[in-house]
Amino acid sequence: MIPKLFLSVVAVLAVLLNTSLADVTFEDLFHMTPTAAERALGAQRLKMLQAAADDFNAVLNFKQPVHAQIDKKAPLPADGGTTFYKCAGHDLTVMKSLFSMGELHGYMYGPVLKLKSKIGDGNSCTISRISFYSIETLNLLMKP
Repeated sequence: MIPKLFLSVVAVLAVLLNTSLADVTFEDLFHMTPTAAERALGAQRLKMLQAAADDFNAVLNFKQPVHAQIDKKAPLPADGGTTFYKCAGHDLTVMKSLFSMGELHGYMYGPVLKLKSKIGDGNSCTISRISFYSIETLNLLMKP
């Protein structure tokens, strides 16, 4: 019972303090500064990377993506609320999948960012940050 209570207390404090729980910087995601990215990749790709970082952070902060739009052609998985989005340089999946650990029920939640070939090519183009949240905690954090 203590872990569930602890998660709820952390969530309530974050909501009351209106604080971000999980912002990541451009450098955290891409391991270069925006200036270095512009020099190496050009202004167009930098703009796409910044949009991807904005959307990633929005989801980490339990908000809707800033740039990406809902993909109306994507399937609707029956997993608890996963949603798919599209943008010029990236696709974004907001994972919200039911998960239980014994009597503690909740969701695996977080962003899955897939960079498109407009940005670059390679064997892996996905960045994600998925974490477990109890039902109570996620409901508190997702309140507007």
